[in-house]
Amino acid sequence: MRKFLSVNPDICIGCRLCELACAMSKENVFNPKKARIKVDMIGFPEVPVPVFSRLCDSCAGKPQCLKYCPVGCITFIEGNPKPDQKNIVLTEIVAEDWLERNTRKKEEDNADNT
Repeated sequence: MRKFLSVNPDICIGCRLCELACAMSKENVFNPKKARIKVDMIGFPEVPVPVFSRLCDSCAGKPQCLKYCPVGCITFIEGNPKPDQKNIVLTEIVAEDWLERNTRKKEEDNADNT
């Protein structure tokens, strides 16, 4: 089965090293605008949500973004990256989900401490 890149936005710190590594690997410049991965900052407080563009070819099986991610939020796994076009998640939905889970967790932690 074919491998594809996947991102866990819950652990992304928004450092954008993946963007720099991608741009350098593909375009030979440190210019995040030329990267095949973008770290969108969504909501308030801003939540980093890495998104791969359709131009990403996983660096022919040796993804540079994966190599330089300091927290390991990018993985290279086997499977179908888009099993159902209707279920492709938008960055806004990911960010809203993250904010909701973390807000709920904080409320639960505060309730436990009282």
